[in-house]
Amino acid sequence: MFVIFSYHYLACKPVDKPEDPFLKLPLINLRVSATYGEQFLQNLHEWKNEDKIINHLYCYLKGDGVYCAHSNEFALIPYIAKELEAGNLLIFPLDEPSS
Repeated sequence: MFVIFSYHYLACKPVDKPEDPFLKLPLINLRVSATYGEQFLQNLHEWKNEDKIINHLYCYLKGDGVYCAHSNEFALIPYIAKELEAGNLLIFPLDEPSS
């Protein structure tokens, strides 16, 4: 789970999607273009997210825990954004945005 602008999100692969009837639909706009995915990931809230959240997402997608400690987070964002665009990573909103 991670936070962007005080909203909470769940990120998972389609095969790991929880069977929760209250889970909202994934954000479809992140599948339109990798650019939207990059903007979404670059705007993650700095102090409300787990340290190295981008590295953790990358390692989760690759299935490789070793690479996490040895990489530049901003270099990983384009790869994660492409995975969002391809539908290999889903982002589910957990909060209702306030009007």
